Amino acid sequence: MSETGKRKKREAEERAERARQEFSARIEKRTAEEHENGTIFFSGPIETARPELKLRGDRLTFLRPESGEYANTQGYLLKRLEWARWQEGRLKLHGEFYYQSSDPLYHVHEKDARIIRTTLTVRRPLENEAVLAEFLEKERIRAASIAPTPVWEMVSGMLKSFFLPVAAVCMALYFVPGILLRSLFQEETGGTLEGFERIGGMHYPVYSFSLPDGSVCRKMDMEVSLEDSAAQEEVEKILRRKYPRKVKVRYSRRNPEKSRCIYL
Repeated sequence: MSETGKRKKREAEERAERARQEFSARIEKRTAEEHENGTIFFSGPIETARPELKLRGDRLTFLRPESGEYANTQGYLLKRLEWARWQEGRLKLHGEFYYQSSDPLYHVHEKDARIIRTTLTVRRPLENEAVLAEFLEKERIRAASIAPTPVWEMVSGMLKSFFLPVAAVCMALYFVPGILLRSLFQEETGGTLEGFERIGGMHYPVYSFSLPDGSVCRKMDMEVSLEDSAAQEEVEKILRRKYPRKVKVRYSRRNPEKSRCIYL
């Protein structure tokens, strides 16, 4: 390999390492702040595309990513626990929850949420399982003194959450041309694929791109691995390519952290 090639490879590795460090630093900062406020984590964090289950005081919150390229985070805040079942490899919780979908989302706010009755499944093993088991038992007993939410109230919340966004979209479609409407939510720009980071036998793209204000975003996309996106023979070809290389990056105008590198 020529000196120029070695230099470019070294620079790409340094950029990838900086991206990993920045990504880890953001997660550590957020979780450290929550720990200081008394939060106990059982799983997560949500930034790594893993469900996050945590307890602060008497507020048990479950966060999980929705599927899709620009999906939100689903948040559930326990309101009334009907039963909890500890099974091999998973924990099931059934009851009433305040439900909210947003991006980003780290806490469920009752005023922005609606009440639903559902069953949540959390993979085991979990951290601090003894603490969680004690809390769930107290909540199960406490549920006897809490009146169930009337069905009409849950239906009302469901209809409100459906019709308000639909009304907003209809108004936008009436006043704004379709192309402009799409451009309000996402942007496509040029970026640089710096390589792939191998984690747990899977390869995840590390890339960077510039925002209109001149700031540079670096990210390792851990939601979709290379192996999940291409056949095995294509995976080997892609990994043999020279990096860095120019690619397209599509990102959310609302939250540039929500982006996707288009390298296939």
